[in-house]
Amino acid sequence: MEAEGARRLYGRSIQRHKLRYIPFVGDGDSKSYAEVTKMAPYGEAVFIPKEDCIGHVTKRMGTALRKLQATYKGI
Repeated sequence: MEAEGARRLYGRSIQRHKLRYIPFVGDGDSKSYAEVTKMAPYGEAVFIPKEDCIGHVTKRMGTALRKLQATYKGI
């Protein structure tokens, strides 16, 4: 998710849909989460926790394991 898109979504969520997007579910892009927390769309008292999408976590873990397997092949 791009940072600008995340800011737009969170910025208009209450006025347009009357809801809060909590937690922040992202693709591991720290810029988007940083932008949303910096703008504090629901006030300073509301903490927005970050959770990674399971699909992206699985993809990163699989890539890391395949690299390890290639590194230690034949040992």
